[in-house]
Amino acid sequence: MKSKKTRKNKRGIKVKKGCVSCKYKEIDSKGRRHCTKCSTIEEGYCTKWRMADALRMKENPFGTIKSKEYLHYVRDIRIDEAEKAWHGDTSPARELEDIRKEFNNNINYNF
Repeated sequence: MKSKKTRKNKRGIKVKKGCVSCKYKEIDSKGRRHCTKCSTIEEGYCTKWRMADALRMKENPFGTIKSKEYLHYVRDIRIDEAEKAWHGDTSPARELEDIRKEFNNNINYNF
């Protein structure tokens, strides 16, 4: 009998079974996924598969796709904040929603 290839999380969202969604996954030095329980490398899923904690409570089945430009923008802001904190600045980190709004207002369209 073939076992199911998906499982529903606590919110009812289907999660594909596999090394990608497994709690016991690790990445080796060559960038390959492997199981810490049974030492297989990218073999789909094994009998030790358990849903990763981050996926257990996921609500949106499609996720959010972010552009590289946005991710670089946020990274640069967070690096600046960390440097300021290192030098004694005690101001709180900016809210992610404010950063998103600022990024969306400053988009340059190149057609």
